Amino acid sequence: MKKIFAVILAVALCLSLGTAAFAAEDMLLIAPAPQRGTGVTVTIADAGELVLVNAPVNVTDIDEDGVVSIHDALIAAHTAYYADGAEGYVYYDSDYGIAIDTLWGVSNGGSYMYYVNNIMPLSLTEAINAGDSIVAYGFADLEYWSDQYTYFDKRTAEVTVGETLELILSAPDWSGNVLPVAGAEIVVDGVKTGVVTDENGKAAIVLDAAGEYVVSAVSETAVLVPPVCQVIAAVDENAAEATRAYAVELLYNAADDTLVPEDFDEDFTDVDSEAFRWAACKGIIEGYGNGKAGPDDALTREQMVVILWRYAKNIGVDVSVGEETNILSYNDAFDICDWAMAAMQWACGADIISDTDGNILPDGAVTCGEFAAALAAIA
Repeated sequence: MKKIFAVILAVALCLSLGTAAFAAEDMLLIAPAPQRGTGVTVTIADAGELVLVNAPVNVTDIDEDGVVSIHDALIAAHTAYYADGAEGYVYYDSDYGIAIDTLWGVSNGGSYMYYVNNIMPLSLTEAINAGDSIVAYGFADLEYWSDQYTYFDKRTAEVTVGETLELILSAPDWSGNVLPVAGAEIVVDGVKTGVVTDENGKAAIVLDAAGEYVVSAVSETAVLVPPVCQVIAAVDENAAEATRAYAVELLYNAADDTLVPEDFDEDFTDVDSEAFRWAACKGIIEGYGNGKAGPDDALTREQMVVILWRYAKNIGVDVSVGEETNILSYNDAFDICDWAMAAMQWACGADIISDTDGNILPDGAVTCGEFAAALAAIA
């Protein structure tokens, strides 16, 4: 309010002094709103080595030429990510417009190239749009400039651990045609995989551990500008082994009544969890009898059916089904612990659990998906 009053007062004063009138909008030009910027990603390679991969950059019209351009994006990328900031990017005015002298701190005599969305632009001052992918690189072959720009059909990907990731490697030629790149070896985090692209540029890899990876490619017969696919590999929760904590948390979240008296103490020394307090209070979890609940221990099949049996009784499910089940018909019936026998009879009779080739596998591991499915069968 004070600022608005000050503006009105200033206008009135100027008018009273006979000064030429000016619009309120002109006053606002004194302090323009900050530019919101254009969000793009920037990848930079130096002589065949990736130094920046799919880095998000908020680009404004840094050089104030009226266009948010590739040039602005490279300045912004260096400012944000290069150790010495914008000093790592040096440019000059040539007969053909702005040209790169130094990229990522490396000066190689002006042998640089850049692409936007895998298309070669006419100049660094070409406009860019939100979501664009910019790749700039210094040539590795400084004699014949034979570096071949390549790219995958996917710039990013999300896969499940063990899932096959298929990629297609392509390269544009100088006439604008796009050709498959055959015989290139796929590289993951700089390590060769032995997987080679076929005549159609296709290759398939499998990531066997969760994490973030940079997938690229190299060739023994060509100088490739390294393509990039940034991959996130995650474990399929349904296929992951369930822990006792997973089971308790799932039941706790599914229950309608989760109230636990304030004075109840479950006496577990290896877990501090409201879900475990609730499960202990309801008699669903009893622990190992030594003050430990084993929250991180893998859940076995017989532990699963006991937990579900107790939970079913707690929510009013009739667990008499299966009391007449002949549990001794299973090959490994005598491997079932005494404390799990009644629950196992119920689980088998109610089709909560099934046998494998005549075996009930009481000590077998349970996946998260199996536990969730068993819970759904009684809920």
